Amino acid sequence: MNDDLIVNNVLSASTHIFGRTLNSARIHHFIIDGTNEPTEELTPVEVFLSSVSSCAVQQVERFAREEGIGLDRVEASIEGIRTHEDPSVFQSVSLRVDVFGPSQKDAEALVTRFRGRCPLFRTLSKAVDVDVEVLSHPSETQSAPTGGVTA
Repeated sequence: MNDDLIVNNVLSASTHIFGRTLNSARIHHFIIDGTNEPTEELTPVEVFLSSVSSCAVQQVERFAREEGIGLDRVEASIEGIRTHEDPSVFQSVSLRVDVFGPSQKDAEALVTRFRGRCPLFRTLSKAVDVDVEVLSHPSETQSAPTGGVTA
C-alpha cells in the first residue's frame, strides 16, 4: 500500500431493529438510526453534519496551535435543510464558527484554512453552497473588537 494514502474504514451492519445499524470504526462501536420516526439514536445526516462541524473545531484548534494564536475554545454549529419532497439533496447548509480568544482577522484566517483542508467540508461545499459565518470573541487581552463576518 502507498504510504502517502490515508485510509479510513468503517463497517456498518443491520441489527434486529429495522432501520438501525451497528457501526464500527477501529475499536469504537456506535448505533445510527434511519429516518423512521421516532429515532432514538443519531441519523446518518446528523452524523454527517456533526462530522463537518467537529472537523471545523478540531482543525481551528490545530491551526491556532501551529500558528501560536491564543485560543480559549471553538464552537461550530451547522444546519442542513432538505425538503420532504426530495430529502436526498440539501437545499442549504449554514455553518457558524464561534472562535473564542483570537481577533476577528485571526479567526477568519483559521476558518479559511479549515475550509481548504477538511475533506468533509470540501465535499459538502461542492454539492451545495455552504454559508459560513465566523464570529470572533476576543479575550479581554485582545484589543480587536468582537465582530462577525459571513464568508
